[in-house]
Amino acid sequence: MASVQVDRRALAGLIRRVRRVNKGVQADGTFTLRPGELQVDWGNGGEVLDVEGDTEAQCHLADRYMRKLPNVLRGGGAITLEIRDGRVFFDRFSIDAFIERNPEAPMLPTSPRHADFLLLPLRHSQEVIEEAGLTAEVELAHERFVATTKAVARKLRWLGVSEVEVKRFLVERLRSRAEGQEALPFGEPVAVAAATDDQFSLFE
Repeated sequence: MASVQVDRRALAGLIRRVRRVNKGVQADGTFTLRPGELQVDWGNGGEVLDVEGDTEAQCHLADRYMRKLPNVLRGGGAITLEIRDGRVFFDRFSIDAFIERNPEAPMLPTSPRHADFLLLPLRHSQEVIEEAGLTAEVELAHERFVATTKAVARKLRWLGVSEVEVKRFLVERLRSRAEGQEALPFGEPVAVAAATDDQFSLFE
């Protein structure tokens, strides 16, 4: 359990300012608690607030919740922000969240996007993902991956590029990204191969 005291109006204002910076970008928000401060990252922006507390924790909130938070935080005065049991509490109001068990080695980056959830099966076992409660997010990202692959293949059909070739190319790019390799520019040739390990079965 981690909790701090934060000014309600200041937190609502921070989220509104970051939302304006995003300009429609869809991404989860990340709340990071450190001694004396709360950092909120969301899409293209982020800010830090002074808080009362000396705890450390990190969690991610879905984009749809981040957009509604300013309405929840109406009014003035201090509130207790608490991270525990898979939820973030703002006094008595709470929201589902993914809590990083080890902020020093997080499963997700700050303000994760669909592509970050897509990388999880390339870095972690299915059991780890299920235990973390991220199966639904991974499946949603995979659905978007499939739809994107089909759309790109349709655009390239006139060049004789098949959907299988598009999928192989994208999987190889994702594999390199998951392994921490620097991504090559798309203009350079890339050796591609089908993902055959169980680790990559999501893309089959």
